[in-house]
Formats: sequence, structure tokens, C-alpha cells
Amino acid sequence: AAAEIPAPSKFDSQVSRDLEAICLRALSHHRYTRHATAQELADDVERWMAGQHEKRKQVEAMRLEGNNIRVGLESCIRDFGTNARFVATLPPIVGLIDSANNTDPEGETVWRERLTTIFRGLLRSNPDFQVLTYSRVIGDEVVELVRVEKMGVESQARAVPRSRLSQGKLNSFQSIVMKNKPDDIRISVDRFEQAEECSSALCLRAGVPIFDREEEPFGLVTVEGDFQRLLEKQTNKQERTSARIMIVDPNDRILSDQGHPENHDRDVAEVIPCWSDMRQALIRDSEYLYRACDVYATRIVLCPRSVRSFKVILQGK
Repeated sequence: AAAEIPAPSKFDSQVSRDLEAICLRALSHHRYTRHATAQELADDVERWMAGQHEKRKQVEAMRLEGNNIRVGLESCIRDFGTNARFVATLPPIVGLIDSANNTDPEGETVWRERLTTIFRGLLRSNPDFQVLTYSRVIGDEVVELVRVEKMGVESQARAVPRSRLSQGKLNSFQSIVMKNKPDDIRISVDRFEQAEECSSALCLRAGVPIFDREEEPFGLVTVEGDFQRLLEKQTNKQERTSARIMIVDPNDRILSDQGHPENHDRDVAEVIPCWSDMRQALIRDSEYLYRACDVYATRIVLCPRSVRSFKVILQGK
């Protein structure tokens, strides 16, 4: 019996599926399945070549869209980090440290009010921010000192009353922030711990550690926002060339898959067959194009020195 003809894509995953079909038909062992004439084969190849020009235009448009989304998200992420670092330098931050250390016990109320006013102004001026918090850390316990939040997208910023400020064990994000050096920024995208804080389950957080006058760790400042809303804002700016946009976390779990909510939290390899090749390529390069499946991917590094990155994947229509 004649050996099975291997598919060209086994040797090169980038081979077009349409071109592969033409090749396999031309090489078929069965005469009745092959092209009847050389002209018929030539016609198939010419039709495929004619379609490549239009396809190249579509691919370049998708690449442009993907890069624009990446640049827009990276700009928003930097803004979160920059503002967290800015807040960490404010006089009320130092004033509340002095009050806690009993060097200025009478000024606590004044410093709280001043920091609350600044937090309100930041939330009003930046619609992407939803929660600003200044917390003290004692051992493995965290105690909120000032917290200002927006309960909805268009709501006014409001300060949480002192009687309702929370305290409890440090979460994983806060623990990492407290291990950082002064001015180091930690940024992450996680599930919201309290669903009412946001319209979606994805939270973009930026945190900066706070040190006292003796350069001992005192607490942290955090800026939080709705990552899903940021993504929608960036995609709505584009002239959509893709039918699908997916966000994948550093652990290869799907955070967002527009139009396919059933895929949330799945391993991306279960959804994108060529993920292994894409993942390796994105370690070396900032983008990857899988022409055979009309898939484009690019990576977003949250922190400059981090090797962990999020992926934006676009699939053509």
C-alpha cells in the first residue's frame, strides 16, 4: 500500500490551509481525486495567489489593531504606576506616618482629610481609576487608613468612613508590594476580591510601598481599576478587523475572550491549537503572526524588570 502523504503543515505550521489542500489534492494517490489536468491545477494555484494580496491587507490591518491595543493598554498601565508613585510622595502620607508614630498625634484628622481630598480629585480626573487606598502594615496584618472609591463607572468618588475601613491579613499582592524597595512599583491583573468594587471580575492594581523616616516599611498605596473596561475602551477605539480578542495571563489562563465567556479561566492551549509555537515565539519577540489560522499575538509586560507578561491575541474574521 502506498504511504500516506504527509501534510505540508507538519513541516511548516505557517503553511496556508488553502494551499495545503491544493498540494494534497495534486499529490493524491487516487487518480480520481487529483486535478484532471495541469490547467485545473494552475487555476487553483492562481486563485489562491489572487486571494493572498487581499489576505495580506487584512493581516496587516489586524497587526496594526493589535499593536494599537497593546500601546494603549501599556499607556494606561504606566499611568496607574505613575500615580501610585506620585501619591506615595504626598505630604499627608508622611503626616499620617508621624501621627501613627506619635510624633504628631493631633494632626491625624487633618492629614486624613487632606489625603481624602487629593484621592477624590485623582478619581474625578481619571475615569480609569476606581479605588485609591493608603494602608498601614503591621506584621502580616494590613489596616486601611484612607480609602476613596467609586461604586459605579459614573458615580462620584466617596470616602469610606473610618468605622468601615477594613483590616485583615495581607493578600498575595500586598505581600509582594511590601517586599519591594522604595519607589518600586508592583502592577498586576487579578480577580477582584470583592465583586461590588467593579463592574467586571478583573482588577488592574498598582502598588507602592511606604517607608517611615527611619526607612522602615510602614505600609502601601494602591490604585485599582477595572481592567475589562480598559480593554473595551482600547478595542472600541479601533476599526475592528478581528472577530475575536483574547487576553491571556502569565500562567496561560484566559482572562478575557470577547464573545466566548465560557472560555474564561481556561488554559489557552485548549482554545488556540498553535499556542505552543506562539508562546515560544513571544518569549523571543514582541509579536507573533500565525498566517495559516489568521491569528496575531503580542505581549504586554506589566513591570519593566519582569519576565512575566500578558498576551493579547486577535483572531481574524
